[in-house]
Amino acid sequence: MRVEEGLDAQARQDALDQGQALDLVGLEFEGCGRNGVALLLFLVYYTLGNAGDARTMAQRKTREARLRAYAQEYRRLAAQLAETGYLWSGSITHQRLTCGKPTCACHRDPTRRHGPYVYWSTKVKGRTVNRLLSAEEAQLYEEWIENRRRLETLERKMLKLSKKVAPLLLRQRRARTRND
Repeated sequence: MRVEEGLDAQARQDALDQGQALDLVGLEFEGCGRNGVALLLFLVYYTLGNAGDARTMAQRKTREARLRAYAQEYRRLAAQLAETGYLWSGSITHQRLTCGKPTCACHRDPTRRHGPYVYWSTKVKGRTVNRLLSAEEAQLYEEWIENRRRLETLERKMLKLSKKVAPLLLRQRRARTRND
């Protein structure tokens, strides 16, 4: 039996991820009988389980490095959040319309329709409300609506990052309480 086959795949991967050298990988124990299996179990236990101080230190360093990287990313997102300007709800649509005159060119040629007209739409008390905007209003509201969308994207990224950080911080706090 090869040692790498005897190791738990997840434990081996964890050890390799932590930068721990597995000297056992590649050793052959074929034909060693019970003594070979006992030796294998001892070596696996010692390498992956009983060498806890080195493993714990490596895990702690890796965890702390990940936490530092996550904190740096969170600060970068928070800085972008601080740069966000005014916000506006709803959405903007641009429309070109036909008029009520049946002989007008807008009925025959879609490129000659009237407009563009800019509308702002939002929900008020569960109902959709539309309002025709002037060019100045449209420009301002489009910028503020884009700011709101950027804010929502930043919020999603920050929440996703927080979900990655939570288990690491909890593990770190549990380790501190055990050491106290």
